Amino acid sequence: MEEKGEVEYARALLEDGLAAVEGDNEHLWQAWASLEAREGNAALARKYFDASLAANEAHAAAWHGWAVLELREGNSRRALELLKKGLKKTPSAYLLQLEAAQLYAKLGDKSSARYHFARYKICCALLQ
Repeated sequence: MEEKGEVEYARALLEDGLAAVEGDNEHLWQAWASLEAREGNAALARKYFDASLAANEAHAAAWHGWAVLELREGNSRRALELLKKGLKKTPSAYLLQLEAAQLYAKLGDKSSARYHFARYKICCALLQ
């Protein structure tokens, strides 16, 4: 969605979709949050990630997207907090395990990084 018209069209579709389900769809909220994050609207993205998790607190994509947003915004500690919360709700979410491992490694916590890399590998093996 390179042109503003396409972004506005996507927003309208998401708004219509959420109206149709009375705001109760974690996937639509997460998609809208991701759109706003990509467009540089961090505050709005946070609001929509929060709405996604209110609809389903075990929605790993929302936890991951929000953590990635915080990393891009320079908020490593907040990103780690979000990953920890997400992993409590969905411990088998391989993407959260991988993101946590990478962030712990970046922060210099090698023990936690190894732990989450090991958990990531277990989660991936379960998918096969």
